[in-house]
Amino acid sequence: MLKLYLGAVEIWGAGGGPLTLAADAGSYTLTGTAATLRRALKTAAAAGSFTLTGSSATLRRALLLAGTSGSYTLTGSAAGLVPSSADKVLAADAGSFTLTGTAATLRRALLVSTAAGSYTMTGTAAGLVYGKKVAAAAGSFALTGTAAGLLRGYKVAAVAGSYAMSGTAATLTKAAVSDPNFATRKLLLGFEGVDAATATSDESGAAHGSATFAGNAQLDTAQSKFGGSSLLLDGNGDYITFPDSADWFFGTGQFTVEGFFRFAAAPTNALLVGQWSGGWAFWFNAGKLSFRTFSTTDSGLYTWSPTLNTWYHIAVDRDASNVLRIYVDGVMQVKTTGYTVSIPNAAAVLALGSLRPGGFTTFDMNGWIDEVRISNIATYGSDAGFTLPTSAFPRS
Repeated sequence: MLKLYLGAVEIWGAGGGPLTLAADAGSYTLTGTAATLRRALKTAAAAGSFTLTGSSATLRRALLLAGTSGSYTLTGSAAGLVPSSADKVLAADAGSFTLTGTAATLRRALLVSTAAGSYTMTGTAAGLVYGKKVAAAAGSFALTGTAAGLLRGYKVAAVAGSYAMSGTAATLTKAAVSDPNFATRKLLLGFEGVDAATATSDESGAAHGSATFAGNAQLDTAQSKFGGSSLLLDGNGDYITFPDSADWFFGTGQFTVEGFFRFAAAPTNALLVGQWSGGWAFWFNAGKLSFRTFSTTDSGLYTWSPTLNTWYHIAVDRDASNVLRIYVDGVMQVKTTGYTVSIPNAAAVLALGSLRPGGFTTFDMNGWIDEVRISNIATYGSDAGFTLPTSAFPRS
């Protein structure tokens, strides 16, 4: 179903959560065939205009139009328009209709049934203020827009871009959501697979291939931040590795290491991600979260005891001004200025979840990992932090 409200378009997939599209400025078009609008449409067009047309459709509930500072026109063909002077309620039990207006506001419910027909709604510089719910059990629909962004669920980086949503037989699928910085993503792991599987692959453009699973490391469908599974580590020798690569060599450049982590036991000493020995580690050491190079150059330390069995987004980045920041759930926790250290080019595997590949047996993570990403830019680079991702990272 699809609901439009509060200046946004909210799309709900079957069994899923909301996907909100901003329509604060610009234009939008909603088209559909053999679909049903089952609830309320409320459109504010104080600074723009709108047009609603339909064929073989039925207005089944109340349309209350306030045109105190504008105008509107409602026409019907082969339809019985039943006005209510008090409520401005119009019913069109059969036929077709067209609704146009300028600087006017639809303040109440418009319900349209088009089980055997079609509809089109267009608008310019208008705010979508209340709910429209679309059921497409036997048809399809498309939503397109300009100068709008995906603000919840799936997120488009370009504010002045465009989006398209399509669905058939009540299944909503998102349009390709791209990452303008995808070329900088050097590792991308979603850990999708069947329960207890011991295989996962890099989904970044760098294509580092398949991970090597050690100990009892496995995919787990009982927990995930996004998708249907995550990486499970039992805290006793479990980890995964990728071969040595120049992509793990940050030197003096920018970088970001991030992921979602859920701890089943306190991470007093635990590696999140690292290339050790000889390189770097993003880890907990004596209950302090930090970034360390092999030269033992630490970032600032963040003393933290995460709540167990809770997903956290944890990230570290270094920007072009040599400021290194550590974030938890989008909030900067530690800032290290003048972090000019050259991070070594180690001849070591990249590991997630344990320092055992580097020779240390007491830094095993006990818990789950999902959506890990390594980039050669400072993805966030802000004292103010950032809005948490609400869906899996884009794959292109």
